Amino acid sequence: MSQSIDEQIAALEKQLEQLRRRKLETLQKEMAALQASLLNPGAAPARRGRPPGSESRPKSGRGSRGPRLKEDEVLERLRSAVAAAGPDGISATDAAAQSGVFYPRAMRLMPKHFKRSGKGKWTRYRLK
Repeated sequence: MSQSIDEQIAALEKQLEQLRRRKLETLQKEMAALQASLLNPGAAPARRGRPPGSESRPKSGRGSRGPRLKEDEVLERLRSAVAAAGPDGISATDAAAQSGVFYPRAMRLMPKHFKRSGKGKWTRYRLK
């Protein structure tokens, strides 16, 4: 009985030695790869993100902000939208949509150049 236990211990020790050897080999390979990347910093690391070739697929997002317009042209477009709204006035969102101007740009210009009434989402702009 003790002899079979000794044989099992010897077999396990041999298996353990093989596993340690394999682990040492993998660690040496990883170390060599790390040293190579340190010596050659221009080498690109593994790529993360979208796989190559996926650029042809449409990307999500809101798209472009439209054409680049000068401030006086933007004001003229907004002025025509506000004038068309009449005495009730128009919200900045609607004015930007009607005139084809990017909304944050309209919000930056409208309080300076138009008469404002109301607060929050009930704000309306009229001609001065």
